[in-house]
Amino acid sequence: MQKMQKNKWRVIALIIILLMLAAPASASQAQSVGPIMTGIPYGYLVCLKPNLPFVWLHNTASSYSGVSLTLYPASYTRLVSASYEAFDGTQWWLNVYAFPNNSLIRAGYIEETSFASNSADGCQPPPNGANVPPHPQMIGPLCIKPKIPFIWERRAPSSYAPFSQLVFNDGSCSSGGFANRTATNNFYWDGVQWWIQVAHPPREFSSRAWVETNSLQSRGSSVTG
Repeated sequence: MQKMQKNKWRVIALIIILLMLAAPASASQAQSVGPIMTGIPYGYLVCLKPNLPFVWLHNTASSYSGVSLTLYPASYTRLVSASYEAFDGTQWWLNVYAFPNNSLIRAGYIEETSFASNSADGCQPPPNGANVPPHPQMIGPLCIKPKIPFIWERRAPSSYAPFSQLVFNDGSCSSGGFANRTATNNFYWDGVQWWIQVAHPPREFSSRAWVETNSLQSRGSSVTG
């Protein structure tokens, strides 16, 4: 009887050792897979899976972190990538700005498994409807319209979003472009006006920013007010 009990404990100890050895390998495997959102530029529109009833915006990249905002399906397309991804030992998180309405914006983390698979391609199409005017056509280098003294570049397509920098009009509509900013193909209607995502020179930290389209025009187009 004693011999059987000893064998039993030996088996249990062996199982525990095997589990301890397997755990680091599993974590390493999970981390080696890498984040699913790799390559998404700063300030890029991303969206959540539409079948989720709600999603929490956490203060840090952890399921145990405090929740700063609860997002519901109506605001699942009102998100932009903020800075970077983080791995908590179990899963990847994406740092985002959420702007569920035009007067609220919060930064935080969401589990990457909550994002739609097409987020890497930009998942927010321009809205259609009788009350939404078409966005202006903007391609190539941009400049600030002559009668606009300055603009705020913002981190999300919202007038309430934090600004990344203040840019004064240098008169570049007739010369060298808008400080090397170029138009992207990402436009967003916030319910009041259209925004365009502009691309900075690749060596700058914030490679993307948002500006109201009514403040800009393509360089070389007819000068407007």
